[in-house]
Amino acid sequence: MGDDDPGRRVREDLEREGVVLDWLTVGPGPTARSCVLVTAGTGRRAIAAQPAPAPDPADVPLTAATWLHVDQTGARPVRRALAGRHDGPRLSVDGGNPLDPGDFADLAGVDVYAPSVLQLCLRYGTPSVPVALSRAVADGARWVVATDGDRGAHVRSADVDEHVAAHRVDVTSTLGAGDVFHGALLAGLVAGAALPAAVRRASAAAALSCRGVDGRSAIPSAAELDAYLDRERPSAPAAVARRLECS
Repeated sequence: MGDDDPGRRVREDLEREGVVLDWLTVGPGPTARSCVLVTAGTGRRAIAAQPAPAPDPADVPLTAATWLHVDQTGARPVRRALAGRHDGPRLSVDGGNPLDPGDFADLAGVDVYAPSVLQLCLRYGTPSVPVALSRAVADGARWVVATDGDRGAHVRSADVDEHVAAHRVDVTSTLGAGDVFHGALLAGLVAGAALPAAVRRASAAAALSCRGVDGRSAIPSAAELDAYLDRERPSAPAAVARRLECS
């Protein structure tokens, strides 16, 4: 991030949350920021973003963790840093935005490919969600988890084909819900959960995060999430239970 006032505030916030910043790089220039427009009544939002500069492959901490999670900004340098290695961390890729085709012509070496249903179908040029899921697995992804908003998520691997229904909450804003989903999914996998169970837990965490307007203040603690899952079950009305074609 940039060595500016927004960057300093972000670092202070992360430190208050107990996030380890040993591998954070700070350089000249502005810190990434966004203008978020939220629609009253629906909670849907649009984001106009100033992206962050991509990290240098040499700065990727390949020996610091068992997993690395990247989006379109970090995907290229991380994949280049991992090239030719067989002892590096496992790779999780947020595919909610298009990936650089030069570095992601295939998904070999990607342990979790987590696009939106829309981006999944656009990548593989098909309106069929099952076909797109199958192509992503054939393309090299070990696990594919395609998020579909209030329709839930589709899970596909060599031995798993499951639809996980969404949870219903009173939505204030959907800002950050996808990122919360990805974080909770990885937390579940790191803790040893099977893939479908980790996706169900992530779906609940993302839904609960939508109670807040800022994408962060309503993220549940582990204890709150456990209590919620003990008493609630996802609601999947027939109209939104599962979509087999992109629209």
